[in-house]
Amino acid sequence: MPRKLLFYLYSTPNILGSLLGLAGLGMFFASAIKSYWIFIVIGLYLVGYLLSPRSKTIELQLNHELDTEALRRSLDQLISKIRKRVSAEILSKVVSIKESILTVLPRLAEFESSAYDIHVIRQTALDYLPEMLF
Repeated sequence: MPRKLLFYLYSTPNILGSLLGLAGLGMFFASAIKSYWIFIVIGLYLVGYLLSPRSKTIELQLNHELDTEALRRSLDQLISKIRKRVSAEILSKVVSIKESILTVLPRLAEFESSAYDIHVIRQTALDYLPEMLF
């Protein structure tokens, strides 16, 4: 299954909408509603979908699962954003950090390092470094 579809299926809005939709089906099978039941079920799903809180967790998980090329693009975007905002010394250090991360990450995969090690490096590249600069 495509990754975006899985993220949608496991999202809070979809789960809450599905639960309310199932409640509508339960009312239909219990004969509590007879007419327009399909519209009521769809409406309940939409209410659950629209009123549920959005979570940034899925976005963060998606970012942590980026492959090396996507990680390189993300770091390049970060560097282009900060290029005019920081001094040349800081920019060179960020570029050095980027090169180190992109050198180490594939090597960790070769040595079958723990998922925690890979997570820490990706977290450094995608969260800690941008947070420190902005």
